[in-house]
Amino acid sequence: MNYKADDFDYEAEYQRLRKGVARANILLLGASGAGKSSVVNHVFGQEMTQAGAGRPVTRGVIPCFSDDMPIVLYDTEGYTAGEQRTEDFARGMLAFIDRLSAERPDDLSARIHVAWFCLSLAAKRVTDTDVRLVRALGERGIPVCLVLTHADALDVQELDAMQRTLSDLLPDVPQFLTCALPELQEALRGVLQWDELLSWSLDSLEPSLREGFISALHLELDRKKKLVMGSIVPRYTAGAAAIGAAPLSFSDAVLLVPLQTTMTLHILNVYGIEKISQPISGLVGSMLMTQVGKSTAAGLLKLIPGIGSLLGGAVTATVAGMLTGALGYAICELSHLYAYKVLVEHENLSAIDWFDPKQVERLMREYIARQKNGKK
Repeated sequence: MNYKADDFDYEAEYQRLRKGVARANILLLGASGAGKSSVVNHVFGQEMTQAGAGRPVTRGVIPCFSDDMPIVLYDTEGYTAGEQRTEDFARGMLAFIDRLSAERPDDLSARIHVAWFCLSLAAKRVTDTDVRLVRALGERGIPVCLVLTHADALDVQELDAMQRTLSDLLPDVPQFLTCALPELQEALRGVLQWDELLSWSLDSLEPSLREGFISALHLELDRKKKLVMGSIVPRYTAGAAAIGAAPLSFSDAVLLVPLQTTMTLHILNVYGIEKISQPISGLVGSMLMTQVGKSTAAGLLKLIPGIGSLLGGAVTATVAGMLTGALGYAICELSHLYAYKVLVEHENLSAIDWFDPKQVERLMREYIARQKNGKK
C-alpha cells in the first residue's frame, strides 16, 4: 500500500464516524415551569429544546436535534393542572409512544430509550397527571426517573416531605435532586444529584447508545476519558495488532497510519474539539497526523526501546498495538486537558498549537514506559 498522509480524506472519515454513532432518544416531560430547558442546558451545554427542533411528531411532542449532538430530545409541551388540554396531552403523548413501538418494533432508533420527568419543587405538589404519566411510561417498559428541579426552593423539612410523598406514590421510580442555577452549583455540591442522574441514564441505555450520550454531555470530561481509554482506544489497538499479525517491514509501518488517523478523529469527536475550537479535519489534516504519522512511520521502533533490536526491525502485532495504544493515550490526554482549559477555565487556546506533535510523542513515550513497567 502506498499511503500518503496528505491524501487521506479527513473530512469524509470524520463525517462517517459521526454518522455511525447511534443516537439515544430522551423524552422530556413535565408541567409548565418545571425547568426542562434549564436541565437540558446544564447537562448538554445548549438549548436544544429551542434550537434544532424538527416537525412535531404528534401534538405536543417535538424532536430536537442537531448535527453536533449525537442524541435526540423529544421535548413535550408543558401542561397546566386543571385544564382539559392536560388530559388531551397525556392521551396524545402515550398514543405517540405506543405508535412508535407498534410501527417499528425492531428498530432501536425508533424507540424512546429513557424518560426524564421534571418536577418543580417550587410548585410544592405532585399532580394526579404527573403520577399517571410516570406510571404509564414504566408500564410500557421505558426507563423513567424523576428530575426534581429548583432544589433551592424548599427547606430541608419540606424537601424530605416531598421526597417521601413521591416515594410512596412512585416507589420504583428513582428521584434526582437538581438545580440549574450556575451560582448555586458549588453551594449545593453535596446535595445535587447530577452525577447520579447521568449514571442512571447510562445504565438504562443499551450499550450501543452510550457513546453518543457521553459525547453529548457538556462538561463530563472524566466520563469521556473513561469511554475513550476503556472502549475506543482498545478497539483500535486490536485492529492495529491484527495488521501487525503478519510482521511488517520497517518501511511498511506506514500501513498503520490510516487506522491511527481514524482513531484520532474518533477521540477528538468524543471530546467535541470541533465545537470548541476549529474543524477537526483542518486540525488533523494540516498539523497533527501529517506530522505524527510520518514520524511514526520513521521512528516506530525507536519509540519502543529494546523491541526493535530484538525483532530485527520488524513491526509485529505487539509493536503495532503498543504504538497505537500510545497514540490513543496521547490524543486523549491532550484532548482532556484542552477541553478542561477551554470549557472550565475559559482559556483562549489555539488547538493547532496545543496538539503539538512533540507533545504527542512525549506522551506516547510516557505511555510506553508505563506499559513496559507493568503500570496502567
